[in-house]
Amino acid sequence: MQIITIAGNVGKDPVLRRTQGGDPILGFSVAVSNGRDTKPTWYDVSVFGKQAMSLDPLIGKGTSLTVNGRFSTREHDGKTYLQVSATEVKLQGSRNEGQQSSQKENQAQQSGQSYAQQSGGYGGMDDDLPF
Repeated sequence: MQIITIAGNVGKDPVLRRTQGGDPILGFSVAVSNGRDTKPTWYDVSVFGKQAMSLDPLIGKGTSLTVNGRFSTREHDGKTYLQVSATEVKLQGSRNEGQQSSQKENQAQQSGQSYAQQSGGYGGMDDDLPF
């Protein structure tokens, strides 16, 4: 088994699917740049289970991230496809820092705000801060 760590940007919005048994799988592609004058290397990434569900609202096209996982290849019509079965995904920020990179991030923020409103704030913190 080969383990790989890649750092790059998500190429398009991820797709959340389910196995026949109902387990979630999040699939997306990651472009890793090897320099200014070369084409990026593309990896097909799959994330499984609870991690897939938690990452789905956070990842969109252009999101910068680091992926650790099991590396494999497959051949189809004479082309070699690079695949990573992710064991860990770390978000590094988005392509457009300070802006929302996708509608999914807006939805995640809104659900967090509604939680704060329903529970009276995050952990009962006051607006009066000592600094």
